[in-house]
Amino acid sequence: MPRPNTTTALPILLAVLMLMSAGCSTFRDATATPDQVDRLSAMDYPMDAPYGEDLDVLVVRSNADIRLVNRTPQSYRGMVLWLNQQYAAQAGSVAVGTDNLLRLTDFINRHREPYPVGTFLNPDQTAPLVLAELYNPTSGVKHRLLVRPGNESSIVPFETLE
Repeated sequence: MPRPNTTTALPILLAVLMLMSAGCSTFRDATATPDQVDRLSAMDYPMDAPYGEDLDVLVVRSNADIRLVNRTPQSYRGMVLWLNQQYAAQAGSVAVGTDNLLRLTDFINRHREPYPVGTFLNPDQTAPLVLAELYNPTSGVKHRLLVRPGNESSIVPFETLE
């Protein structure tokens, strides 16, 4: 019986082990910097803040990203974007139009965890996106945004919750 060639078996075994260990991670790592994680995890959801008018801004999810489609005639600066009343990120500037792309793993909760985005081997670990709100820390007012399904079947439009 011929002996197996160890010079080809070892690289194949190592490649299989690397793929298995990469798939064992349940969630993607946070893309926020440590300073951003510290700041965002210290924020409390503004439960008692009054609601302003609903904004004509669509939130469209696409895998691990969301795109804000600002259909209003004005930009929004210095706002905090809250997802599902648990995960926050600095929105920076929400410009008019469709050029507002944010990574879901930039959104951090009070436990210092990023927004749950499943991996290739664990797609069911993705949390549905059902509510998005822009909060103005200067005025203390929050505004609901319209969540629209992207290419994820787990996304529920905001209108179905009312």
